[in-house]
Amino acid sequence: MVAELLYRESSGKLRRFAVAGEIVLGSERGISVQVGEPGVSRRHARILQEGEDYYVEDLKSVNGTFVNGTFVGTEKLQHLDVIGLGKRADLVFVIRSTEAPKTREGILEATLIPIGPIGREEDPKSIGPGETTLGRSPICNIILDNRAVSKVHARLERSTDALLVTDLRSANGTLVNGVAISVASLNDGDILSFGQVDPYRVHIARGQVKTGPISRQPSLSRGAGDSLDPSRRLFTAARRPRLQTGQFPQAWKTRLQWEEEELQAFKVERSDWAHQRMKADPGAPAKADSKPEPLAEDAKPKVEARGPNEANEPKTPEPKPAEPVKPAEPMKFVQKKAEPDREPENASRAEPREGRVQEVRLTGQGLLLTVREPGAHLIGRGEQVPLRIDDKSVSRVHARLHIDTDRETVTLQDLGSSNGTLVDGKPADKPVPLADGALVTLGHVELVVHLRRE
Repeated sequence: MVAELLYRESSGKLRRFAVAGEIVLGSERGISVQVGEPGVSRRHARILQEGEDYYVEDLKSVNGTFVNGTFVGTEKLQHLDVIGLGKRADLVFVIRSTEAPKTREGILEATLIPIGPIGREEDPKSIGPGETTLGRSPICNIILDNRAVSKVHARLERSTDALLVTDLRSANGTLVNGVAISVASLNDGDILSFGQVDPYRVHIARGQVKTGPISRQPSLSRGAGDSLDPSRRLFTAARRPRLQTGQFPQAWKTRLQWEEEELQAFKVERSDWAHQRMKADPGAPAKADSKPEPLAEDAKPKVEARGPNEANEPKTPEPKPAEPVKPAEPMKFVQKKAEPDREPENASRAEPREGRVQEVRLTGQGLLLTVREPGAHLIGRGEQVPLRIDDKSVSRVHARLHIDTDRETVTLQDLGSSNGTLVDGKPADKPVPLADGALVTLGHVELVVHLRRE
């Protein structure tokens, strides 16, 4: 087993560096791996070999050392990890086996063949091993120039054994043989379409493929060191958890950029939802309105004005002289006359809606996250995170929910997650106030906010 670093210079030349024992990476002349890119320190990082394991360590560099886009101090390396020196230099860590490769049956070739109207001029699209993205955005591997296709519409994952397609929350969906899917395994002859237009026939050729004891195949979790075949594992030792291990680099946040028409449709839907909620609870606006309160206070002096004459005079409010006004009560549009006597009861029920926050709940997709104490509360996929969401689209430390010490406001802020955080369809890169009924999107997970006030 041998290891090496692959580095492509800005001129396009590919350089290879052997990794054995201890090597130093940086811009200084004469060191093991010299990388002359802006932002690379003279002695930036080093790689240590311990038996069959390899570790990268940052040497207090100015711009930091990264592994797969995550800042690290010391980190165990896996086959095909990308080591970043600052923001400009990326080196690929590769482990090669010295054993003779073996063969077994697997996928030799995968192709999408366009079908549809006569005269459609489009070449077949070859799907190589690993991940291939399709969509309208220039960052995609395969660009589909159609307005019905989302910017980053779907992802294909080809391993030795299978070809998977995953819809990336596209606006118009991904279909396999006419059926909308979230994730599906493709077979030879399947019909695949994006946004219900531009169908493709899937062609998969199988045969004998070469494999080795170290053969990384695409998996659904980028941070895991195992391939789809559990009999071939890169390392048996567990890696130190990384705070933010995303399936894609930061550029993949573009998948969450909504089209203008989508934002408008979302706004209309939210408006309709609020209208239906008001119809379901017609008393809520009246309870929240505190304007009738002065009328109730004005009524009290009238009762107290009769009190000084006799001790029994205060009993006169029992007949409630104002009750003759009650026949006008059905005319609730005359608020000042319809509710003077009943206002004290309603006012006591209105205060909880405007009082301090006692509980915040996030519900949806079978989840219930509850917070009752003021302060900051982390949300993410990590096992040590208080508000845990076990979904691969959610980063280990994804966002922060904060209740201020006065319990007046609740805010949510994204913490540099891989797939972003939205509040009512808008990015929460800065603290965003949460209202009761707001829709929170963490990666692919959608949750509704419920605020309970005292």
